Amino acid sequence: MALQGVLVVLLVGCSTTYEPHLVLPPAEFNRSIDAAVEVHPFVAADDLLYGHSNYGVVADDYTNKPPSQLTQSITQQVTAELAAQRVFRNVSTYDPSPDLILTGRIERFFEHDRRKL
Repeated sequence: MALQGVLVVLLVGCSTTYEPHLVLPPAEFNRSIDAAVEVHPFVAADDLLYGHSNYGVVADDYTNKPPSQLTQSITQQVTAELAAQRVFRNVSTYDPSPDLILTGRIERFFEHDRRKL
């Protein structure tokens, strides 16, 4: 049983997939902004797209997804977390008459992987 737990930890530690995860602090006094927000897909800056800047996981034995897939994951995480924390009255990727539109360009987004056994 203990060996199985160790194997799971080792397998997780050697994982070669990466998905960004965003966690916002809880809204103070559980208030939300009275606005409907439409989130447009974030885009990667030219330096990321053309390989002039690091993105994703920086490690010798790791191959990242293309920047376009990483920006999709980041957009999904931001949308989901804003909705879950009820930062705004409504958060979606489409609203027929949004009060606000949220979009962005990702200039840098990376993590150095320094595995330790």
